Amino acid sequence: MKLLVRLQCLQDGRRTAFGTGYRPDWRSDRKPELNGAQVSLPRSVPLLAPGATADVLLWPMAPELWLVEVGDELRGYEGFKQTVSGVVLEVFEP
Repeated sequence: MKLLVRLQCLQDGRRTAFGTGYRPDWRSDRKPELNGAQVSLPRSVPLLAPGATADVLLWPMAPELWLVEVGDELRGYEGFKQTVSGVVLEVFEP
């Protein structure tokens, strides 16, 4: 399973850009705590800076725990601080 997500790096959440491989803790309204998922940025966006938005792929580490649908809002955290937010655009099942 992988997800296409329109992801924004929050200015109040991060001070530096991140690249492919970033793995915050994820939450959604449908399921308060999701397992980890790695962000994969498109080739045209090597780093996502605070305030920037890009369509990225999320690769859940335990996809069976990810109960998400198109339109769901996701929030990524580092500790207690929200660093990214996004909306699920597409869900690709294996």
